Amino acid sequence: RCNDPALAKLLIAYGLGPAKSSTLRVPIDLPVNLRRDFIRGYLDGDGSWYTDNRYKKGVYLMLAFSSASLEMLNDLSTWIQNAVNRIKSPRKNGSVYQLTYSRLPAIDIGKWIYYDNSPRLTRKFDIFTKSSLGY
Repeated sequence: RCNDPALAKLLIAYGLGPAKSSTLRVPIDLPVNLRRDFIRGYLDGDGSWYTDNRYKKGVYLMLAFSSASLEMLNDLSTWIQNAVNRIKSPRKNGSVYQLTYSRLPAIDIGKWIYYDNSPRLTRKFDIFTKSSLGY
């Protein structure tokens, strides 16, 4: 809660107003060459790599992004589609939305966002590298 009207107005102008988490969008003016870095950072904060073994054909590598903002995940989906040609739509999961990729699409996205020695959260990168070796 902010009791200073001038500060409150400034914060709202930067998108930090009420119900912020359900109205977030990707930065529309972010250059294309920085989008995979943004997505990797988003994954480190509000995403996960995990394996799913419910299938008869073996263990699947999964990639999931979560947000209370459907628009945010739609924007991420569009960026991913434009970069690695993988189409997916977010789905409601309880009180949040999730954008989930499995198997080869997940690996394609991982290879795209983890390039050279790009900054990354080691714990999540290790799950990706160990789980993608069999593909």
